[in-house]
Amino acid sequence: MRLPFCFNEYSKPFIGFEHLNSLYRESYSCLIHGNYHAGIVIMNQLLEETLREIIRVHTGKNDGSVLEGLLSSMSQQSKVTLKRYLIHPELVNQISKIKEDIRHPYTHMRYRKILRGQKISAAKIMVGTDPEKILENVKNGVEASKEGKLQYDEYDPSGDPVVAAYLKRDIDKVLAIQLAWKIYPLYWLLMEEYLNQEITEASLKKFGSMWEPVAQKEKNQVG
Repeated sequence: MRLPFCFNEYSKPFIGFEHLNSLYRESYSCLIHGNYHAGIVIMNQLLEETLREIIRVHTGKNDGSVLEGLLSSMSQQSKVTLKRYLIHPELVNQISKIKEDIRHPYTHMRYRKILRGQKISAAKIMVGTDPEKILENVKNGVEASKEGKLQYDEYDPSGDPVVAAYLKRDIDKVLAIQLAWKIYPLYWLLMEEYLNQEITEASLKKFGSMWEPVAQKEKNQVG
């Protein structure tokens, strides 16, 4: 499975949003180098920060909410657009599904949800605590397994973080690439539709620059 093509971040509609582009670059780099869990987490951060930027540009407010709060803000009345939502409800639904299915499990390491009920067959091998006998006991256990002398039971790996982390590697790869095909085109769409040049220029005229209070404070200090 291939990754989506890499955007040219120095072309429209990405110019002027380096804080978002840096997250895009980092997440893409993670996927290229096989750091899939990190890529998943950063892709979700990219989505959150893009929504936060849309709220700032359309309302003049810096919303520090987590994703739930941002999505709630998206469905509220907008004084700027006079619509009942900032972005289309279908997009809000897509983002909400990503939040529930992927963001929360990977941000908070919910192995049960990540593994999606996956079970494995396992047999107990008594290795003991004596360092000199551990390898011998493991060897004997492997031989007993080959000879069919061990009883295998169905096992839920989500309760053991070591086993769960090992099993989720293959899941991470597939899920990360699938998520890239969802989030990267969505990122492009949000930038093109809700953070384009016309909208950002209108926002600047209406709300001013977020740096104006800082510049004014420094000017007063110099004066």
